[in-house]
Amino acid sequence: MLEQRKKLSRLNASIADQELFGRQDPAALAKTKQLKAEADKAAEAIQSNVDSYYAQSNSTEGIPNKDLLGEWVQNMVLVESNRAKLNVMNRRKQEFEREYQRMAPLGATLKRIAREIDLAEKAYLSVLASLNASKATQQNTQYTANLKIVDPPDLPSKPKSNKLLMLVLLSGLGGLVVVAGTVVGLGMLDKSLKNPEGAFRQIGLPVAGMMLDTHARPTLQLQASQQRSLDQLVRHILLKANTSPTPSPFVVGIFSVQRHEGKTTLCQALSQRCHEMGVQTLALYPETDGEESNSDAPSLYYPSEAAAVHGWPLEQLIQNATPKRMTEVSGPDVQVVLVEFPALREEALPVGLLRQLSLIFLTVPATRAWRLTDHNTVEQLRAATSAPVEVVLSGVEQHYAEEALG
Repeated sequence: MLEQRKKLSRLNASIADQELFGRQDPAALAKTKQLKAEADKAAEAIQSNVDSYYAQSNSTEGIPNKDLLGEWVQNMVLVESNRAKLNVMNRRKQEFEREYQRMAPLGATLKRIAREIDLAEKAYLSVLASLNASKATQQNTQYTANLKIVDPPDLPSKPKSNKLLMLVLLSGLGGLVVVAGTVVGLGMLDKSLKNPEGAFRQIGLPVAGMMLDTHARPTLQLQASQQRSLDQLVRHILLKANTSPTPSPFVVGIFSVQRHEGKTTLCQALSQRCHEMGVQTLALYPETDGEESNSDAPSLYYPSEAAAVHGWPLEQLIQNATPKRMTEVSGPDVQVVLVEFPALREEALPVGLLRQLSLIFLTVPATRAWRLTDHNTVEQLRAATSAPVEVVLSGVEQHYAEEALG
């Protein structure tokens, strides 16, 4: 800024010389005009330097930077002092919290011990009061009684025998009798079929075989028993089919009095086992059951209501059925046909197919009782067909199955 001031002074002096000595000279006038322009630029540069200096020495609010720096230093010292004090206070607070955490459980423990001491003291005072009352009563009795011992007691020389062992034996025998009586009573009140012998006595029909309880825990012994019972049923069917005078195929009808009594499971198991043994088998299921077969044997699903209304025979029933897995076996090669019928009490039966049955399996759960209504329903079925009716007991427990299978 000082250099610009010196330059402006020189330019003003030159302008004054030109104006004084060269008023009439055109070259001097042009030079004077040039010097004035340079003087204006120098003045503007001085003003710009002044503004820059002011901006650097003052804040945007117009406060001198020197004062701001001093205030910043004071505030910084105050902040650091307060931060140090705050750290000290935090450490002191943490010490108080640790001391409180250590002392709080001790206070609860002291209160608990005080309560226990109070209870023990009260119990002791109560016992002491009772003892004092007993002593006072004893002394009163001694002072007021005029009793004299006429005949001292005759104490036995040996203690009497202890009856604890006898009581234990009697209680054990009584418990055994109660448990046995309960089991026998429940067995007499239970009217369920349970096993093939009971089913034969109550139903009055021969028992062809049984299906074990599928809800039991699967074990190797259970699977072996299930396989043996299934093989027994398959051998029974093949024996009937080989000795039957009727031409092939051998038609087996699978019935049940009510829904969900195991006929679908029996039909699937028989078809699968016959298929594994190489017997050409065809299984027919009603569409109303809604359960798809999981057997590898050829299967068909027929409309049960239409078959009952129109009285379709076996050939027409197969023609109107929906095929499932029918790529392996054709109709003329079938040796055994397994037909699952709807429940006897709930839907109508295809009467046309009843006349073609060679054997009837009636599935009956072993967990329910045989009622008079069931007997009447089965008698109506026997009157509608000439095929023999045999019972297959489903849901048999394993120990009953072991007894029946030997």
